[in-house]
Formats: sequence, C-alpha cells, structure tokens
Amino acid sequence: MSESERLEEEKVKTSEHLLRIYRSRKEMMFNNFLGGIAWALGAAFGAGIVIAAVGFIFSKINFVPIIGNLVIQIGEFIKQHQTTKLL
Repeated sequence: MSESERLEEEKVKTSEHLLRIYRSRKEMMFNNFLGGIAWALGAAFGAGIVIAAVGFIFSKINFVPIIGNLVIQIGEFIKQHQTTKLL
C-alpha cells in the first residue's frame, strides 16, 4: 500500500468517524452550545480566581489605600455634581 493510499484511507476513516459523532445538525449545534457554556463558566471561574489572587497580593503591599482614596474622591465628585436627589 502506497503512502497516498494510506493517507486517503485514513481520511475516509476520519470523516466516517465525524459523521458518526455528529449525526445531525441539531445534535452538532447542541453539543457546541454545551461546549460554549462550559467554556464561559470555566473562564468566569478562572477570572474570579485571578482577581481574588491579585486583590490579595495588592492588600499585602498596601496598594489598596491608594485605590480607596481614589474611590472616595470619585464619590465626593459625584455627590457635588448630582442634580437630582435619589430616594
């Protein structure tokens, strides 16, 4: 068996395998939808861990008071320039 025949046979086996996995468009779309949800949840979970770690590190190096003062200044600016009163 030549190299090109072997590659062609392997291609056919692969395409048959894919056809068995995704029998219909509906099934393929459902599987991709579930994969997207899993990816999004994993990304959100990972981002939460990274943000928590960065916050922990900043709290240990006294970077948070700088951010705290900035937040206080922004709050005061908003209070001074507020045109309507909230209930």
